[in-house]
Amino acid sequence: RNVCLELQRRQWVAVEGWDWQLLHRYCEYRALQRMRSNAYTSSCHEVIRARDSASTVALAFSDDGNFMASGHLHHEIIVFSMAPRVQHLQTLSTHHSRTPWCLVFDPTEDLILYSGGLDGIVCKWNFESGECLKTLKTGVASPVNSITFLPSIPHHMLVAKDHWLSLVSSGSLDVVWQVSTGNPVCRVRLVLSHPHGDKILTAVANEPPKEQTPFAFSLRTPSFRTTYKLQLYPFDIDHRPNLEDSSYGLLCLSARIYGQQSCAITDSAVICISITNNVIQLKMYSVLPQTFGECLCCVDQMSNIVSLSMSPCNSFLLLGIARQKDIYHMNRVHIPGPVAKILQLNPEPDAVQKLQSICTLKTSSPTPLSCNVALWGPLRAGGGVF
Repeated sequence: RNVCLELQRRQWVAVEGWDWQLLHRYCEYRALQRMRSNAYTSSCHEVIRARDSASTVALAFSDDGNFMASGHLHHEIIVFSMAPRVQHLQTLSTHHSRTPWCLVFDPTEDLILYSGGLDGIVCKWNFESGECLKTLKTGVASPVNSITFLPSIPHHMLVAKDHWLSLVSSGSLDVVWQVSTGNPVCRVRLVLSHPHGDKILTAVANEPPKEQTPFAFSLRTPSFRTTYKLQLYPFDIDHRPNLEDSSYGLLCLSARIYGQQSCAITDSAVICISITNNVIQLKMYSVLPQTFGECLCCVDQMSNIVSLSMSPCNSFLLLGIARQKDIYHMNRVHIPGPVAKILQLNPEPDAVQKLQSICTLKTSSPTPLSCNVALWGPLRAGGGVF
């Protein structure tokens, strides 16, 4: 971390030919080597306790790495300052009547945070004062599943809710346009922006099997047994994706989506959890034009992975691991196990093993723990795992 910060101060007088990405990757590699050492194996560096024992279901970092926000089951959002160490800054708790499901910081405006809740409301917050500046509520009170900003379109964000995908002005929270999947049961569960900002990744629910009752499928809470189509669309402010075309840009036909961090996208690939013939696997799909849709890697025994996060330089993949019982049913039996795992990506195109496990993170807590979300912090925040 110190090396990155020092080099960042000097980058304006850098020698021509300085490979900035290579230096970042080196720092990531050294940090992981340190984590794997005896002093750091299976240990937690710091515990940040929100309040009481309410579960954390969402995490987000500001682009500058100075702030972190967490959403909790008691309907509150807690904002932390990351420098010089993690400290509680503000609690936002007045506008969501249900759990805040997705969080995102405004990349262009300071001190602004957006939240989407299971109550169907999008809130715009000044997280320094704790004031809710604006709210957006459209249609029925179905959950806001996903919010993402687009690097190529400043001051606009995409909001996924029910079977609609909406382009929303981040300043006024006015809806610019909406597109529909054309089927109320085919809900838009996730939307992510490609790093270049010229494409978007969507996850749309597949229609339920005929033997499944319509009532069971229409519950407003997210269903972990539903599978989703992952599709990549070209995008700009005048180019609306055709969500009714189930074959365009198709990458995966049966992905598992649990939350905002259920997929990871890089310049060249999309990584997701896929289920085929009741076998759950971690898969990597190419998004390059010459090999689009090709499965580059497949890892078995991934049934309890609920969260994926790429390291800042896309060298490592962080997997959040839930206890198997927490995915399908609740009981009081404690099943100990790891809460996260880190895999290293091999960038060589002809590599046989694209993903290699290098580190497992565990907790020594005597109480049952299960990971809902695992997120890799930005380099400016130290690049730690949360």
